Amino acid sequence: MSRQRAVVDPAGRPEGETSPKGLVLGIDTSAGVSVGVVCGEGEILARRSTSETRRHVETLMPLIEESLASVEANLSDLTDIVVGMGPGPFTGLRVGVVTAATLGAALAIPVRHVCSLDILARQWILTRGETSPTPFVAALDARRHELYWARYDAEGNRIGDPAVAKPSELPDLPVLGPGAIVHPEAGGLRGGAHPDSLALVDVAVAAAHPALLPEVGREPLYLRRPDAVAATTRKSVITPGLRLAEGR
Repeated sequence: MSRQRAVVDPAGRPEGETSPKGLVLGIDTSAGVSVGVVCGEGEILARRSTSETRRHVETLMPLIEESLASVEANLSDLTDIVVGMGPGPFTGLRVGVVTAATLGAALAIPVRHVCSLDILARQWILTRGETSPTPFVAALDARRHELYWARYDAEGNRIGDPAVAKPSELPDLPVLGPGAIVHPEAGGLRGGAHPDSLALVDVAVAAAHPALLPEVGREPLYLRRPDAVAATTRKSVITPGLRLAEGR
């Protein structure tokens, strides 16, 4: 089981404790793009999201600016940032992670790093209503006909580390999250329709409840190498069987 580390942020506050004043910005680009603005007391003031998975760079900052503008605030009003660290595809996930780190450094405010699957798990705990508590799996689409997933107990606490696997290889438990929608054969939430609220990672939930989600560190949870990697060997451009002319 993953262990939660004791951390004190640059402002001297214990891990998971945000400023009682000011605004908390949430950022997650593990799948689409999710942005949330929360006041220090935990009230969600604004949230914006898109399921677009190919335009993270063009989408993220406009959504941040739009979210802040909707509550008549700007970047200088932020006191904390919470960012989803995946798992997720290399390019899209990196956009959110780098943006959070850059803003945190520029504004001299702490950045808290959480697992995006933990956010989904917390969303389910907050929205399941009268559903009987039971262990479950949170899943995100990993492409290549695979899922990023993690197992949780009935209270939403992660058991073990996130992993990547084919839908048929997941534990025999209810499955929730965007991955369950893309791959319904994974099982879904048995006995009921999949809630629309779990179709995307809602990072506003993480910004509102940071103490309930463990810090996972600054290293993004890529889990596998990017689709495009640098070549490690030189490729010959000489046609097989063709001999070079001898010098005269």
